[in-house]
Amino acid sequence: MPVYQLVIGSYGKEDQAAIQIVEFDSDKLTFKKLKEQTGVASPSFLTLAQDGSSLYAVSEVEEGAVISYDLEEEWQETNRQPTGKGPCYLHLAHDASYIITTNYGGGTISLHPLDAGGAVQPLADTYSLGGNQTDSHPHMCFPLGSSHDYFITDLAQDKLFLFHVDTDNYQLIKKKAFSLTAGSGPRHIVCNKQQKIFYIVNEYQSSVSVYQFHEQEEMLELKQEVQTIASQQTIENYGADIHLSPNGEYLYTSNRGRNTITSYRVLADGCLHYWGETSVIGKWPRNFTLSDDGKYLFIANEHSNYISVLQTGEDGELMKTKARFDIFAPTCVRNYYGKG
Repeated sequence: MPVYQLVIGSYGKEDQAAIQIVEFDSDKLTFKKLKEQTGVASPSFLTLAQDGSSLYAVSEVEEGAVISYDLEEEWQETNRQPTGKGPCYLHLAHDASYIITTNYGGGTISLHPLDAGGAVQPLADTYSLGGNQTDSHPHMCFPLGSSHDYFITDLAQDKLFLFHVDTDNYQLIKKKAFSLTAGSGPRHIVCNKQQKIFYIVNEYQSSVSVYQFHEQEEMLELKQEVQTIASQQTIENYGADIHLSPNGEYLYTSNRGRNTITSYRVLADGCLHYWGETSVIGKWPRNFTLSDDGKYLFIANEHSNYISVLQTGEDGELMKTKARFDIFAPTCVRNYYGKG
């Protein structure tokens, strides 16, 4: 059976091992810690360079920062730069020339160039999405192919922003703003790339909105809205993360409060058919990832202080496992391809 490697971020303190690399043995259903990193407070979101040479983390504190690590020889910090208040997400450009950070606490997005070695450079541009920081809470940056165009979800304004990065001047250019369902709180987004259909999980309404994006006209068409939990469910719940299976046949979302993963079958037209709801065997599943082969979901249960694992069946069914890895307040789990 294959072995999987993961990198985990958390709300750990600066003197704690707040970033850890672990290995999951799918035969024994056990975890082994491979490496840990201290020196950064609340590295709540991480991303990796495609070639495994660099790791990037936000420090989600009042005066936030973005940090770069070199994984080629020794796993060491290469630089850190201020980014804005309460950063919660960062996206590495496909050509590894810059990073975009969404600053939830400050209502801004920021742009940092990277040098040839992947180290983060001083802030090149920042853009305020709202009138003041209480009006806007951007949460995710999603790339539209390799055009340097991006969608930004803003859950406070119920908006989806379309931005372009001027790579010559390292400048953020707002192209358009789309008003979404009032009170929904759009949080995270994934894309069916073949059909240009986007799925947005809504934090406040426990729902998924399905949109067709007409790229040439820069128009957004709502195709469907579907709940993640039963409408009669009285437990306070907040939608969190969303992912497609590698084959694109299933969509999964996490529910904080209900503490479940909701599964959908993706239909031929890109719309969703509710498939089921499965306990994450933990509390507050803030983030999760699927293994590259689609066989496992690794879930960061922030309030339970551990990673849990669900196994997928051939029909998209999710099955509980006994596997668990303990780490304080995990907030991000990613497939790991680094060398450190």
